Amino acid sequence: MTHPDPLGVLVVEADPGVADLVSAELAAAGHRVLSCHEPDAAAFPCAGLTEGGSCPLAGGSVDVVLDMRALPRSKPAVTEIGITCSLREGLPLVVAGTPALNPFERHATATVHSDDPRDIVDACEEAARRRT
Repeated sequence: MTHPDPLGVLVVEADPGVADLVSAELAAAGHRVLSCHEPDAAAFPCAGLTEGGSCPLAGGSVDVVLDMRALPRSKPAVTEIGITCSLREGLPLVVAGTPALNPFERHATATVHSDDPRDIVDACEEAARRRT
């Protein structure tokens, strides 16, 4: 499935590095991969709070949020804090990887019980399509 226009995908990961493959697949599909913080930076403060940084949610460049989870956890990780901001903005949320004990389940537009990058890209495209 290919989305007709490039999407802005805010990629959030509960566990460092778990989103690397799917981020590459999103970029290969022509989508913009966005993040709440610079690579290898601490989760707090987010880009919107750092000097010279900007929040990816500012300006409407995010179409869908992807949360990648490698381990089951019932509470959000500090690296997932951007999901709260995104939900307040009314953005669709896709949770993928190992979504067991997913604290965002009732807010998720889609849950992907797979770590196959193509399946996850398809779910992001479909979630964005349903929003428009």
